[in-house]
Amino acid sequence: MSDLKSLIRLRRWELDEKRRILMDLNQLAMRLEAEKKHVEDDMAREHEESADVMESSPTFGAYVASAIARRKSLESSISQVAERIETAAEELRESFRELKKYEVAQDSRDTEARMETLREENKLMDEIATEGHRRKG
Repeated sequence: MSDLKSLIRLRRWELDEKRRILMDLNQLAMRLEAEKKHVEDDMAREHEESADVMESSPTFGAYVASAIARRKSLESSISQVAERIETAAEELRESFRELKKYEVAQDSRDTEARMETLREENKLMDEIATEGHRRKG
């Protein structure tokens, strides 16, 4: 039976790569959420400041329109990243299942090889014992 260790090593490497990709996507999602919160906080702060100063009222409308567009863009990016995270997570699960199949098969082969070695050792010991008994008699 062939050895699956190199294939297992390859699958582990692929699994690690998919974990890194998923981790990067999660970090990107967190950065986008933080940026969205920052935009919303800035809008709230600018709204409070513009209420105090009448001269800023004409420019506040343009700022709000720009901030709303930025927030919508971030929300769109967040939803796209969420979809990519879902896809990456499924790929990670599939990769893990593949790795486990190969590991279980290799474990089975290793166990069978150990059992065969034990059988051969027992057979050899039986022959030695039989020969020793024959020589005594």
